[in-house]
Amino acid sequence: MVQSLLPAAAVPDHTALRSRLGPAAEVVAGLWPDWPAGHGTSRLVCEYLLGRSRGWLDISGRPPKAEQAGTAWTARPVVVIDDADGALLAAATVTGAEITAYWDDLRAQRRGSTVAGLLAEAGLPQPRITSPDLHCGAPDGPETFPPGCRVVLAAPKATAALREYLQAAAGAAGEVIVVGREKHMSPAINEALAEVFDRVDVSPGLAKCRLIIGSSPRASHAGPADQSPAPAFPRRDARPLRVPGGQPVEVAAYGACYGGTQIDHGTDVLVSSLIAHRADLAPADGSHDPAGLTVADLGCGNGWLLANLQTLLNPATSIGIDVSKAALASAAATLGGGNQPGLQLILADASAAADPALDALTGSCDLIVLNPPFHTGHTVETGTAHAMIRTAHRLLTLGGRLVCVYNSHLGYRGAVERTFGVSRQWARDRKFTVVTAVRRV
Repeated sequence: MVQSLLPAAAVPDHTALRSRLGPAAEVVAGLWPDWPAGHGTSRLVCEYLLGRSRGWLDISGRPPKAEQAGTAWTARPVVVIDDADGALLAAATVTGAEITAYWDDLRAQRRGSTVAGLLAEAGLPQPRITSPDLHCGAPDGPETFPPGCRVVLAAPKATAALREYLQAAAGAAGEVIVVGREKHMSPAINEALAEVFDRVDVSPGLAKCRLIIGSSPRASHAGPADQSPAPAFPRRDARPLRVPGGQPVEVAAYGACYGGTQIDHGTDVLVSSLIAHRADLAPADGSHDPAGLTVADLGCGNGWLLANLQTLLNPATSIGIDVSKAALASAAATLGGGNQPGLQLILADASAAADPALDALTGSCDLIVLNPPFHTGHTVETGTAHAMIRTAHRLLTLGGRLVCVYNSHLGYRGAVERTFGVSRQWARDRKFTVVTAVRRV
């Protein structure tokens, strides 16, 4: 593990590195006072791009050998993908190039957009932020990758997400730089890059982080997008519905959609429980007509759960809500293009105390189903699930019902009861528990 990618004569300490970053240093120092030492991925990207642009480093992040000059630096537009907190965006300003930013996760987009505004206030060019609600891999997705661009990508949890970004950037990206913690950088990243680029380099490790760099696009990926290989996303697989008499549905999944086309076992248990308790799912107005329901899936993923709800209840309105653009695009493809009457697909953060996209739904839902996440990226946490339970309470009408499934060891029933007051257990197996609660106040 090196102390710095850069030669000591060029940038002898962190203070000098900040000075090299220029106006962006004011932003990063304000948001991350221990930068660069305390933000490994941002520091690594900053040192790498700075060293490359000055000729201090070759494309692998090492000093060029005397007998081998290394790959020459080419000024390119920079595209920053899935930057969790805006720190990569700030680091990329060191090149002085035009910057485009794209996020799949709405929460990261909001954090990064705040940093983009601060960079502009510091006198730097405003980074271009792509369409706020469309997935870049979908047919109607935003134009994200300028010709010849250099892509800086935070290492995704799923290799499928990397492959999809590579597909979306085909014919445009001259280099793709994947950055992440060493423990999250699997050989599958090298393999995915090698499918698209003739050269793949691995940088030295720095602050327990590393870069994997793809360059020299292969001929089949270097031409115009319409001449690139046939799209691999969304992936599609026929999956049976659990509702008796329901026809199989073709589940679609874009690369960053959690779980792909697979059916999560917890979701499967949840659906079976809904079927067993269908008589309890009538509207709160006492009409006993489930066809009048407004139902919502908080965290709809690939849409399979919502398809089961539609078949089971034939609701007047069905709503899929997710924080991921890839998930919503997947659900739309699963549910017939998202054009069904009464279907709404909403990009929103159900873990936030409030979200403008959800304001109109407050107090309007008869039934909400929830299979909450227990991790953000690579980090295990339960706060998101607790916040989503509170959001469910806010969106339900009086008498409306929440049905929630969770890994039994996480004990979310306590969070449900703190919010709703009383809950009932509907199902439990070796791994998952399903509880339900009704909004009374």
